[in-house]
Amino acid sequence: GLLAWNTSDLQGGAEPYWIFDNVTAEQFVRPADPFNTSKSAIVNVLEIDGPRDEDGQITNQQILWVGTAGGLHAYDLVTGPNDPFNAFNRERMENVDLDQDGGNDIRSILIADNQLIVGSAAGTWVLEGSHAMIFGIQEGHTRIPGPIQSIALGTMNNVSKLYAGIDPGRFANIAPIDPLSNDSDEDGMPDGWE
Repeated sequence: GLLAWNTSDLQGGAEPYWIFDNVTAEQFVRPADPFNTSKSAIVNVLEIDGPRDEDGQITNQQILWVGTAGGLHAYDLVTGPNDPFNAFNRERMENVDLDQDGGNDIRSILIADNQLIVGSAAGTWVLEGSHAMIFGIQEGHTRIPGPIQSIALGTMNNVSKLYAGIDPGRFANIAPIDPLSNDSDEDGMPDGWE
C-alpha cells in the first residue's frame, strides 16, 4: 500500500496514515490482477517530480509518480492530502501493447527531459511528457527486455547511456550451464557468448 506521514523533521509529527492498502487499493490505482485484488496494493517505486530550474533541480514538488503492480500513476501532492480519491491520475500512462507480458507492472521510473523512462516486468518503454501532462507512449525507442528493477542515465563526453538493472533469470546467465544445452538460460544467446 501507500503510506503518508506529515512531519517537518522526520522525527515527530502526526501518525503515519494509509492512502491505500490491500483492501482499498483498487479505489485509487489500476487493478493488477483480477483474481487477486491485494496485488493492486503493491507499490514498487516512488519518484517525486515538479517544475525544474536550469540545473534540473525540482523547485516545487507537485507530483509523486507511483509505480504499482497494476500501472503507473501520478499522485497530485497538492490536492492529495485533502482529496486522495481525486489525486490519482493515470490518463495516457497505460502500455496496452505490453500489458499481457507485464508492461504495466512498474518496477522503476527515470525522469528525463520531457520523458518518463519506465522499467516494467516486460522491459523499458517511454512516456512523452512531464509532471504537468503526459501525452502518451513515445514510439521509436529501443526497448530493453526483461524485468527492469532500476534505471540510471549517465552522460560522459556528451554521450548518454541508459543503464538498467534486470531481474535475474531469462536475461542473466546465472543459471548453471547445462552441458546438454547450448542455451542454459533460454535467452536466445548461446552460453559461450554470455
